[in-house]
Order: sequence, then structure tokens, then C-alpha cells
Amino acid sequence: MPSGKSDRTSSFAFSRLPLPARDFGNRIVDLNFDFQTPDRVGLAIRIVAASLHDADEDPDATEARASALPLSVRILQLLRLVSTIEGTKTLELTRSCPRPDCAEPIELALPLEGLIEYGARPVTARTNLAWSVPGASGTTITLRRPTGDDQRGWQKRRYTTRAEAARHLLETIAVDGREHLDTMSREAEGDLANAMSEFDPLVGFQMSTECPHCDQPVTLPVDLEDACLLRLEREHRCALDTIHELAASYGWTESEILRIPRNRRRHYLNRIHAATSVRRDPGATTR
Repeated sequence: MPSGKSDRTSSFAFSRLPLPARDFGNRIVDLNFDFQTPDRVGLAIRIVAASLHDADEDPDATEARASALPLSVRILQLLRLVSTIEGTKTLELTRSCPRPDCAEPIELALPLEGLIEYGARPVTARTNLAWSVPGASGTTITLRRPTGDDQRGWQKRRYTTRAEAARHLLETIAVDGREHLDTMSREAEGDLANAMSEFDPLVGFQMSTECPHCDQPVTLPVDLEDACLLRLEREHRCALDTIHELAASYGWTESEILRIPRNRRRHYLNRIHAATSVRRDPGATTR
């Protein structure tokens, strides 16, 4: 049976979607994230925790709350944070055609609003998946969605084979009927994995499209969390560059700059760039 902690998390996650969010890159805390860390799970958890943090709550408690969220809810929150970036309507990424005779790059532009709606529907509809074991009448295995706590636990273990890792994953998220996992065939395990993909579509997200180079239909796996982290990293670098330019020109502090609305920051940056152009080309004019 799941622990009391998991039960409380499920109640929090599913009764209050969408989770609160605010513009990314507009607070001091957003400048502190280390996007070069190899711990991508920890980075994603900390970013989500910062978006949920309440001034009255201990930061460690907020991170623990974010770590206990289902992975799909965490991805939803990252998608929502990306959607707060000014002018960002799509999640853009490049994947290679999986056909060996092609392997050309395929550019994707996934609509954020559609992704969020697509992922939120199954999350809010059901907390657990009740799956009937094929060929075993009345035998059911109930699974919950994996959480950040689960991922951190898996990272601490060493697995000798992919099959061992997959079996331990199922054992971890099995709420009921765990004993039936030992007697399942490989084919049944594959059917269960497919059922989990439909139940939790953002975690193993796949995009079906046509390769523009070989004109063949292809299915591309997309790590949505990693794609979100890469987009947030670009916004993080942009925020640091903006602060550097404004601080160097006007002497403002980080906090003072972040309190300035984005449209005014752009105006000041344009003035800086225009003045720089005039110094390089005295014949240029600026207004």
C-alpha cells in the first residue's frame, strides 16, 4: 500500500491543478539555478519547488513537496513555466529521423497550450491505473504514477540489465497486486508498459509525424522535461545577460533590475545598443 505521504501528495497534486505559476526569469531565485548540473531530476524538482514556494513555508519543505509530486505533474508545471516566457507559444526541438537510411534532422514545434491540455486530462481523471492481467480472470495490478522521490531512489541503485530496472520500477509504483508481477510474461509486461504510457502520456511522450526528408511516417520519442529545461536555460542566460548590460550601464543591482517591467528593460537595452552603434559609427543617429 502507498504511504501516507504519497496519499497526501496525490490529494495536493490532483485537487489543485493547475498548480500556481509565475513568470520564469523574473525573480532572484531564478538566477541561482545551475543548469550545468548532471542531476537533471534534482534541477527540475528545484525549479518546480521555486514556482510553488510560499513565503511562509520553509524552502526545504517546498522542495520535499515538489519531489513528492508525480513526474507527470512536474512536467506539466515545467510546461506552464515555459509558457510564461514572453512570446513563447511552442516548445521547439530537433530530433533525428529514426530511419537508418535517412537520419536527417527533423524540427518540431509542439504547441504548449495543446501539450498542457493533453497532459492534464488523464492526470485529473484518475490517480491510479487498475490493469487486468491477461489470461488471469479477476487478477488486477494497480499502479500509481512515479514521483520525484521514486526517481531519486532509483538513481541510488545499480541495475545489471534494463529488464531488472523495469521490474523494480513496476514494483515501486505497484499499489496493489505486486505479487502478480513475478508470474507475468514478457508480453504481459509490454502490455502493461503500453497501458502506463496511455495512463501517463507526458512521461513517455512520443510524436508521430512525417519526415520532411524521406517522406516516411515516423514516431519520435520526446523527453518533454529535458526540452523544458533547455528552454528555461536559454531564458536563464538571457536574464543574466540583460542584468549584466543594465548593471554595467546604469549601476543598478540585480534586485532593482528585476523589479523593472520587461518592456522597460527592453527599452533601456535598445538605448544602450543604439548608443554603442553611434560610438562605432559617428555618422549614425539615435532618437
